[in-house]
Amino acid sequence: MKRVIFISIVIFGVLAHYLTPFISPYLEESSYFWYSTSSRNLKPKKYKYIILGDSQWISGIHLPTFSKTLNISEDSVLIYSKPSQQLEGIELDLKYLQSKGISAEYYLINLSSTSTTINKVFFTFKSLQLSFGIDSWMILMTPKFWNVFYKDIGSYLYHVLSEIFLILKYNGNSTSFLKILPSVDADFISSQDLNNRIGPPLLELLDSAKNKNRIMESKIHNHGLWEWKNYSEADSNVNCDKEIDLPHLDPNLKLAFAKERKEAQDSLARITKQYNPKQDRFILVNIPFTKQMREIESVFPIVWNNLAKSNTSYRMLEIPADKFDLRHYNDYTHFNKCGAILFSEILANKLSKKINN
Repeated sequence: MKRVIFISIVIFGVLAHYLTPFISPYLEESSYFWYSTSSRNLKPKKYKYIILGDSQWISGIHLPTFSKTLNISEDSVLIYSKPSQQLEGIELDLKYLQSKGISAEYYLINLSSTSTTINKVFFTFKSLQLSFGIDSWMILMTPKFWNVFYKDIGSYLYHVLSEIFLILKYNGNSTSFLKILPSVDADFISSQDLNNRIGPPLLELLDSAKNKNRIMESKIHNHGLWEWKNYSEADSNVNCDKEIDLPHLDPNLKLAFAKERKEAQDSLARITKQYNPKQDRFILVNIPFTKQMREIESVFPIVWNNLAKSNTSYRMLEIPADKFDLRHYNDYTHFNKCGAILFSEILANKLSKKINN
């Protein structure tokens, strides 16, 4: 009997491994971005800049403008950023890049309220890192990360199982369309309602996800950049005089970013100690959100100022928020193409002055 159980587990594990590539195209966009990043073919190289962080970089860097302003080639810049990325993920990515023989003269890391406080983005990151992060199994053997990624022994054991049976990574990912059981309302629903939930609407949802991921992958394949939520296959011209219509945010949302996350600063300290011996290679960048979003940031300005006062291990670079308005954004936090061009020019000019000083 034990032999049968063992053989069944092995067969299930093998099948799960080979099913994974067929399931991945239907993932939610952030999950698929992480999944695609893990398959990027990176060769050993020393870059001028490696850019690490979250989707503010992904939609914020216009590489032609950035490289032209700095008078460097586009190939001398590596963008290795991911949606919802946190400092612990950057720490893991730096270790991975180092193992591949990849380094840089300068590293750019963006900090914001979403990466320095306890909030929903942080919890999304944990799910994405455990499910789709490169070498995520290393977390199992790295005690310094346990308090960040595991709330109890059960979540640790689940991660162990998900590394054996890869298909569990999809069910464990809170943002995935492909959980084994779709959630339904607790209220009574008729058989016809249930059929509508699991019939054509679900198939249309999955087909839409697959098509969007195909478009997104075609855009991020070369440099890891993508104008957030832009699923147009053609590079359309953007009207830089048109403002988006964003409703004002509830002031109570300040509470969502009100608790500083100590582990983030611990991770930053480890990063700069291990990878920044000359104390000038790492540059922390504050990329401005929209005015509406900045108004609910109560803790991050304090965190940033405290880092600036106590800073001995990295340079800090703040991009002036008054240079941007709603013409430059796709939503509360991401630049559109117009914003990316302006931001990249300002960033490049500030970098030139910062590095040459």
